[in-house]
Amino acid sequence: MPQAPGSYEGIPETEAGGRARPERSAIQWAGAIVAALSAFSGVIAAGLLLVPGKPTTESSALIDTTDFVAAAPPSPLGSPLRKGLWCNRGIPELVFRPPFPGMPNLWTADESSPAVQFKILTYNLYWWSLFKTGGGQSASNLIARSGQDMPFDFMAFQECEDVQLVLSRAGLIQQYHMSQGEHNLCMAVRLKDWSILDQGQTDVAEDTPTNHYGRRAAQFARLRHSNSGKIVLFVNHHGPRGKNSGGICGGGATAYNLLKLIASRGQPGDAVVLVGDYNANAAAWTLEALFTRLHRSFSGIRGGDDNILSNIRSTQRSNLGNGGSDHDALSVVFQVGEGAVVPPTPLEGSLPAASGSTLTPAPSPFAPAGSPLPW
Repeated sequence: MPQAPGSYEGIPETEAGGRARPERSAIQWAGAIVAALSAFSGVIAAGLLLVPGKPTTESSALIDTTDFVAAAPPSPLGSPLRKGLWCNRGIPELVFRPPFPGMPNLWTADESSPAVQFKILTYNLYWWSLFKTGGGQSASNLIARSGQDMPFDFMAFQECEDVQLVLSRAGLIQQYHMSQGEHNLCMAVRLKDWSILDQGQTDVAEDTPTNHYGRRAAQFARLRHSNSGKIVLFVNHHGPRGKNSGGICGGGATAYNLLKLIASRGQPGDAVVLVGDYNANAAAWTLEALFTRLHRSFSGIRGGDDNILSNIRSTQRSNLGNGGSDHDALSVVFQVGEGAVVPPTPLEGSLPAASGSTLTPAPSPFAPAGSPLPW
């Protein structure tokens, strides 16, 4: 009979070299069953056994992943490691768990005429492998090729150490204002049609101790369309490790901090687009909490880690492939406003070289950094 997996230390070996399984009395078996049931009840009482959030039916343009996400989602871990950490201090305790009451309120976008369509990109560049060892040209080629029919208005990159290198290899460096943020977040804004009203970056989460690379941030830019006056708040986020945890402060706190940043940096009427590699999918508390204020416009194929959330409608969604990365590049065309659509300026007719900027972290709108962490 095959042996059960696990450690058998202390059980004597048989002559054949295996482990002899000790006999159990009926009382011992009954005690083991009672202990197992008690442990299972404790998990339920602690709120650790969760029903995964229902994934959306939106899927990749190349691969339908609804069944993949629903079949075996990672166990959501959304509870905070402990209270009073820098990223959950001062947040109401009820916010930490479903149904996430007390999340910061947002607004509806200004849908008055005229209408504006804009195209966004989010892309985890897998920098240490793709650019440091492979040159990264395949990713830049993907970006250049995907923007030929309709130029990207805003681009957000995660695991990005040099946004100017990425766009120069794509032949686009003259078209965009580039922002190199902390924690390897990068952003590019097309200057021909948009002006920057505000930009910055704020820490919102931190990795768990067993997967600790540091704090995680949200990079933002508030932008005005030159011809229509429509305003978009574009936010780029790379979520904390481990998977679906929400980091040391939990998924509810990470979502709260993201929404607090949006509420403090945007204004009623702004179109809001929140993109990135969340290190979390629809089974996680982070996204479940964000869904109380924003809807998911599109998600990627790595179990839904890459997500695009917004308060406006989309007209086109595209999975552009991975370009050599371990994540797919995602693109969405959004529309804000009714009536005739203001046409975008063609990519041709280049501007003088656009200067880049290094972002200074914005003051936290929710809680100051606390004392050093206990690990």
